[in-house]
Formats: sequence, C-alpha cells, structure tokens
Amino acid sequence: MSQTVTAKWVFDESTMSRGRYWHWRKSPWIWGMTTAVGCILIIPGVLMLLRGTGIQPLPLFFIILGMYGICRYWIVGIRFRKLIRKNPQFGNTLSMAFSDTGFAGTGKGSEMTSEWSALYETATTPDGFLLYPQKEIFYWVPRSGFASEADARFVADHLQEKTKNKTIG
Repeated sequence: MSQTVTAKWVFDESTMSRGRYWHWRKSPWIWGMTTAVGCILIIPGVLMLLRGTGIQPLPLFFIILGMYGICRYWIVGIRFRKLIRKNPQFGNTLSMAFSDTGFAGTGKGSEMTSEWSALYETATTPDGFLLYPQKEIFYWVPRSGFASEADARFVADHLQEKTKNKTIG
C-alpha cells in the first residue's frame, strides 16, 4: 500500500525567502566568485580614479560593477521579494502531497503533478526541500509544513532514493 504525506504552508515573503536562501547556498562557489570578481574590479577602479584627473567613466564603471558583484545577493533579493508579493498565490495556502510515485501540488486555482523522475534535481536542507523541475527554477517545500518529522523524513528518503539529490547545510 502506498503512503502519502502532505505539506501545507502559506506562500509569503518569509517562507519563500528561506527557499531562496538555500537555493543560493546550493552553489556557494558562484556567490564567492561574484564577490571576489567584485572586489577585483573595485581595486583598479579606485586606483584609476585616484590617478586620473577628475571623474572618468571607466573607473566609475569598474567601481559600480564591482559593487554589484559584492551586493548581488541582496540586490536580487529585493526584486525576488517584490515578485513574491505580486504573485497571484501570495498569501494563499499551498499544499503538496508526496507519494512513492511522485508529488502533486495545489494552490488557489492551480494544480500540478509530477513523477520523481521528471525532476532535474533536488536539494535537502535543514529547513525544507528544493525541487527543481528545471535548472534554476525551484519549488520550495518548508519542513514546517509537514505534520511531523516522520513525514518530512519520508520525503527526504524519496528524494535521496529517486532523484539527483544534494544535501545542503
């Protein structure tokens, strides 16, 4: 007999931002690289600015691009939270049911189903699960949405067994 467990949570900024936090930590080297490149760009920009006469466009370009590299996580986060607030599901309760064969999600006016094999990859975190139907596009399922830790463990075991899964944190 097939077991099914369900998770329910409210689609809001704080919940989805936690999923974004773990999504960024899935590939920490990218965050490290953009920060390092940002620092590397600022140094010549400042040096050119100090050696030049007046304000020149190239040093300012290097400085601004470098600052973007350093602050990218927070800049993109502002846009992410704005898009969450504009999403039609904002403030609604989402539900996802997990079984041996796959999962099904429902929200206000929407439904989706998927087999485990249709996922590009997954990630298990201390706070929940990232399900990637495509690269860089994820469904976030918070652990707090499950009725028990045993239900969350059921999903974690299936992700480990039936998908390309990465444990983060």
